[in-house]
Amino acid sequence: MQTDKRSERNRLLQQRQALDPAMASQWADAIAVHLDRVLTEMAALRVSVYMPIRAEPDLTCHYPNYAEKRALALPQCDENGRLQFMSWQPGQRLVAGRYGIEVPERAVPVMPDAIVVPCVGFNCLAYRIGYGGGWFDRTLPELPDSVRVIGVAYAFAQTDGFDPEPHDRPLHCVVTEQGVLLPGSSPM
Repeated sequence: MQTDKRSERNRLLQQRQALDPAMASQWADAIAVHLDRVLTEMAALRVSVYMPIRAEPDLTCHYPNYAEKRALALPQCDENGRLQFMSWQPGQRLVAGRYGIEVPERAVPVMPDAIVVPCVGFNCLAYRIGYGGGWFDRTLPELPDSVRVIGVAYAFAQTDGFDPEPHDRPLHCVVTEQGVLLPGSSPM
């Protein structure tokens, strides 16, 4: 049964907020291992990661390990409703940006090879449900085709309870604690 994105978003956010913190930490560690493998296979040398909000998988303790192999960046909301990707390394000072999301205090814009995007939900074709603000929807079409976009979510967030909209773009893959989902496949 198809529902609208708003209803599905609310249901999935409630489910994520109710997740036991110990389980969330264990699952985030599993996601981080799968994500590192994906980034290595993609030969991504500059990767945009994220600072978790609203019970998103917290991968931050794994960022120093990622930074040993590649340059990192964080997304930052600009005045035009799009994201910029700002150079960042673990330990570099962060400040509260728009919506209270932490961003580098001093950084330069960079173009990542891969962007790690937290998902509220996703379907078997790797379309995502976000928070509804459209930041990634406006940004992704403007990126070079070579940039890989990797969704991150808990496996329970997989849902076929929504239809992608015409502006939606599928992710290259979605990483969960159970493995890697390529569009149209089962987790690997």
